[in-house]
Amino acid sequence: MAEIKKRKIVFVSHYYWPPHFGGGLRLVTERLESLSQRGVEVVALTSGVEGFLSSELRNGIKIKRSPTVGFGRIARRINRLIYWFWLYFMFLFEKNVDVLHVEVVLGVLGIINPYSYLRVLLWLAKLKKARKVVDHSLTTTDEEAFATKSGSEAKAYQAMDMIVSVSPLLQEGVERVYPESAVLSVCGIHNEIYTIPKIEDKKAFRLKNGVQDGEVVFAFMGSFEYRKGLDMIVEAFVKYGREHKWRLCLIGPYRKSESPYVRENEVEELIAPLKPVEDLVTYWGKIDERERLAEVLAAADVFLFPTRREGFGIAPLEAMAAGLPVIITRIPGVTDLGNVEGETGFYIEMNDQETLEKRMLELGADAELRHKMGLAGNARINQEFGWEQYIDEWEQIYFGKQ
Repeated sequence: MAEIKKRKIVFVSHYYWPPHFGGGLRLVTERLESLSQRGVEVVALTSGVEGFLSSELRNGIKIKRSPTVGFGRIARRINRLIYWFWLYFMFLFEKNVDVLHVEVVLGVLGIINPYSYLRVLLWLAKLKKARKVVDHSLTTTDEEAFATKSGSEAKAYQAMDMIVSVSPLLQEGVERVYPESAVLSVCGIHNEIYTIPKIEDKKAFRLKNGVQDGEVVFAFMGSFEYRKGLDMIVEAFVKYGREHKWRLCLIGPYRKSESPYVRENEVEELIAPLKPVEDLVTYWGKIDERERLAEVLAAADVFLFPTRREGFGIAPLEAMAAGLPVIITRIPGVTDLGNVEGETGFYIEMNDQETLEKRMLELGADAELRHKMGLAGNARINQEFGWEQYIDEWEQIYFGKQ
């Protein structure tokens, strides 16, 4: 009997583990882990990290890290150059590769466009007859859903077999330039982890963390930046928090030690107005463990997401799965895929501070409405955004017919 060939994905990202990245790359990591549980071989080729082995097996993924010459400012630049040439060598000698999935692309010294390095890798993938896949998970600018910024970047995308967008808006942008390779795959939610907790468990967690009976907890999850609309949340909370017995739960990296992407000056500007009410604010920081994150999120009452720019917006859907009504900016083709106005939460227009505050006051005062919307949100996520159906979809993207 002939041996069945194991399917194989090589995932390339300058960052893989430890998870110094946002929700999009984290979602990719968990997707690959789920596929490995289905028997797919996954190899992650990533950059060297101080204190981590050159290779390890983590959650079913074979992680291989590039050599380094140190971790100072100059050394990190040299490491990037080493990474690219190490990457070519490692990929060339990987056997039986079905898929090359490319994620974070970083340059070296600014002299050569990073996509020029990538094009060499894509040429090697073509020699191996491997399917070339890339995610498109954030609008290029506030005005454009998808645009390339150089000839090398355009040629790199042209060489891709599939450019997978996480929302219809992003897909429309790709289709205008590369219609044959544009694919849509809306993000999935770990609905086996994000669930409505038992009433007694929620009460116990809140009490343990200083939340008193009668207090309403508003939660935000994401990076601490103006793009996410955190300034609007801060303004509303400072105005009404103490008077209406509110608490604010802020989840996400806000220190450089938690993520290299954190801009500490911007963070300080955003949270400075909270000083008069800081006794009502909990900074959870970056939470890597999904189960812990789900527990913290589910202990809140209302989720706030007045974002100004997104590729999709995973956080509100996770909040809905945990039974929270949401107040969210409507970005057509992006954030409007999950929430149903008046049923699972409310939409506001971008930068509409007045409506944000109005909806916060409305939900803050009506426990029955919060409960009703929370149940509806959980049901919608389970029906439309479940994790297993999401993995089924990606299995087809990676290995289905072209």
